Amino acid sequence: GCGIAEHVRTLRMEKAKEMLLDPDQISLAQIAQLCGYDDYNYFIAVFSRTEGCPPGEWKKRQTAEGQE
Repeated sequence: GCGIAEHVRTLRMEKAKEMLLDPDQISLAQIAQLCGYDDYNYFIAVFSRTEGCPPGEWKKRQTAEGQE
């Protein structure tokens, strides 16, 4: 029900979220590259648009929800 670009973006964001929650904690720049984004700032913009907040804030929210 969605276009190929949207599907790829969704897969990339799911992978990014998995990596953000990984206890090994790699940098956002590394996560961006591993998800196929050469431009770190563009990765943050896409993540913010799809998830409603930047990656760092998203991770804090997820961590806080897990502790409740």
